Amino acid sequence: MSLSTIQFDLDSSTSSTTFEFPCGQFEESLNGSDVVVDEFKEIFENATKFNWEEKSSKLLDLKIEFLYSDQFDCQNAAEAILSEEEGCSLGECKTDKKAPAGTPPYLAALYGIPLLTKKQEQYLFRKMNFLKFRASQIQLEALYSETTRKQIDLIETYLAEAMGIRNHIVSANLRLVVSIAKKFVNSNNSFHDLVSDGNVPLIRAVEIFDFERGTRFSTYGTWAVQNSLKRSSKKSYQQKNRFPTGNEIVFESSAESRSPVGAKEKYHTDMKSSVNAMLSPLDERDQKIVRMRFGLDQTMQPQKFREIAQQLQISTERVRQLLLRAMRKMKDFAELERMNLELELESD
Repeated sequence: MSLSTIQFDLDSSTSSTTFEFPCGQFEESLNGSDVVVDEFKEIFENATKFNWEEKSSKLLDLKIEFLYSDQFDCQNAAEAILSEEEGCSLGECKTDKKAPAGTPPYLAALYGIPLLTKKQEQYLFRKMNFLKFRASQIQLEALYSETTRKQIDLIETYLAEAMGIRNHIVSANLRLVVSIAKKFVNSNNSFHDLVSDGNVPLIRAVEIFDFERGTRFSTYGTWAVQNSLKRSSKKSYQQKNRFPTGNEIVFESSAESRSPVGAKEKYHTDMKSSVNAMLSPLDERDQKIVRMRFGLDQTMQPQKFREIAQQLQISTERVRQLLLRAMRKMKDFAELERMNLELELESD
């Protein structure tokens, strides 16, 4: 044979893949026959099929998280959400802010990344969640029908684009972590460790941020990072002071905390703090609805939807909707708390 390579073209519904191999070593075996070529073509067809099935299995088993919006089910939603709005172009956002003196070079580069405007934030968060919503829809369709390569490719494409948007939002807010980390630097916590620890809750906050509330992400992101770093700092302090002296124990203990009455009061105080913490992501009206529905105040009994609706002068159905929305937000908050706890346990 005069060819320097043997080529196998494996066509699929979405692409064509070509494999090339030196054929000099096969010339003697071929002897004008296509048997060897057919055998190698079959091998690589099987290998390609195996790789596709493996990728398909991973994508179909993947849990896709997103924040749903009524806009996602509107007619022409894809065109409206995915098309770039005026004033939302990332190229329009520039920065001339310089890094503070003494900032390490690898962190100084962060100050060259433009901050996002409120309009850009809304556009990116909406687009990121819509892409994951579409990937989830296709994933569901594929699970209950014969899975096609087109479906798998679309899921992969949507998730990759959503991941790119998430990374861009995170990059634009990394300065926030640096700013907060500086406040927690002490003998137990180095600046570099705090920045590293703060990046994890920032990423998670981007993934679960409710963009429809109309608030800036920096408000929620600041709370998430501060909460995580407070836990990290407290843990470092406890590790350093794990073996206090007898005098310190006596000094820090009070007769009230050792008495049954003091223990009961402490229990109620801790419970009240936990309830307030769980309700903190909610606005005033949503907090009131949750408290009234479940009787979370000591002087209040659980109330029916009808009773709550009468007091707030809204419909019973609206109370149900607001309660469901509030419960979802509290669930997201609890998940973030669980993530912080897991990070603490992993670093033990």
